[in-house]
Amino acid sequence: AAVDRDLFPELRAVRAGMSVLPLGLAHGLVAYLEKFPYGCTEQLVSQGVPALVLARRPEFGINPAQAEATFEKVLDMLRSRQNEEGAYGLWAANAHVDDYVSVYAQHFLIDARERGYPVPPEVLAQGDRYLQRLAASEGASLFDERTRAYAIYLLTREGIITTGYATSLERRVRTNYGPTWQQDLTGAFLAATYQLLHQDGPANTLIGASRFGQKRPADYEAYDDDLTHDAMLLYLLARHFPARLTTLKAEAIDAIVRPIQGGAYNSLSSATAILALDAYVTASGPVATGRLTVTEGLKDGSKRILPLPAGTFPQADVSPEAKSVAFASDAPVNVFYLLSQAGYDRTIPAKALSQGLEVLREYTDRSGKPVSDVTLGDELQVHLRFRALGGRPVASVALVDLLPGGFEVVEQPAAASVPAGVTADNVEAGEGEGEPATTWTPTFGQAVGSWSPEYAEVREDRVNVYGDADASVREFVYTVKATAVGSFAVPPAYGEGMYDRSVRAWSQPGRITVRRPR
Repeated sequence: AAVDRDLFPELRAVRAGMSVLPLGLAHGLVAYLEKFPYGCTEQLVSQGVPALVLARRPEFGINPAQAEATFEKVLDMLRSRQNEEGAYGLWAANAHVDDYVSVYAQHFLIDARERGYPVPPEVLAQGDRYLQRLAASEGASLFDERTRAYAIYLLTREGIITTGYATSLERRVRTNYGPTWQQDLTGAFLAATYQLLHQDGPANTLIGASRFGQKRPADYEAYDDDLTHDAMLLYLLARHFPARLTTLKAEAIDAIVRPIQGGAYNSLSSATAILALDAYVTASGPVATGRLTVTEGLKDGSKRILPLPAGTFPQADVSPEAKSVAFASDAPVNVFYLLSQAGYDRTIPAKALSQGLEVLREYTDRSGKPVSDVTLGDELQVHLRFRALGGRPVASVALVDLLPGGFEVVEQPAAASVPAGVTADNVEAGEGEGEPATTWTPTFGQAVGSWSPEYAEVREDRVNVYGDADASVREFVYTVKATAVGSFAVPPAYGEGMYDRSVRAWSQPGRITVRRPR
């Protein structure tokens, strides 16, 4: 495996590991989730999954105090975002709710309670009431019905008799979706529900129709990529049908490893894979071991063996002099390896990149004229534009606009001065007095046209904007103020699909000069 990133030594984290158990792959997924930079409810819950699941496995270095602190952080977030209906707002405690994410959040709390964490009964009870309302409703698509099947499964784990919900949903999907629903997770959730209800016949029939490795539609908006589907299926099998793992072992593990190896994972699928692999290892029991060897190939042509610590999932730091890492084993079983690289690259991109997405960023004065030479104290408009390429919309895009040194964002109420090019007629209305909180209004900028971001936030050194992209150009405009004199690098504005990592783009970098007033 190539060590192909040239990173600053500060915060550089390059590690290699091996294991005879596939749970060893969780090391890389944990590192990915730990550094995940965004913060919707799904993503924050997913960041809490490793501590929840792996605290009982000392090889992962998560001690009980760390696990408890992580759980409390996620719990505080969920409590603050739980609305009156019992659902969890996607960004805040309002009616901007994604049903699947709310069910997933409730799953986290149910698993946490089973693992001994102090989940407040009132939070669970309110969430369960939301699940019951969802389970009693009819979905408009197979994805909607899958979400309801997920809710029914969790309610059954809560000790609620869900026979009526399950049989009603099964009747609907048999009528509306032919045989395809049985290969969907809808069938697997119903199978696990029937198993918990001690209806072994329907349970075994439905789980027998489930399949790993089926190509899922490219529908990241519906949280239905290949890895999320196969990981959840493995989780359900390991928990409720462990006897079936004997014949499905190679197929199931390959379905998890293949997308991880190809980089086709996101926050949701990473957390689900950790849940699944932990459940699999727990159900499978011990396996044969052997000698594992990790060797660095150095830039001068020499080689160096890395000392691996004792344990089931050993890892070692890779030195800055390494250009590749080789893995070897004499174990009588398949061995899983990983190489993770994280940190800050020494060289920033010199040219713009457009890979399924295009991002443009421009600084202008109040009249809309582009500027690159300004005076200390000047306020500029930042025009952040993006669109999807290739004819396919991209759901859940994150735009990250790093601020040049010497500039700060001017925050203001949404009704205050509106940036150039934005009028009262073309700004989509946000939350208002007495209105349902279904839209969100930023306090530091405005969207142009009828489009509105799902959410936007100011961080210490950047602005993040979240929303969907299609072929139409979307634009978000905000104000910055020059607060220091000098010549500053303007980092590229960056965009990516939060659930489709093949989609990414960045703008052309530049420079901006701030002069003292004359």
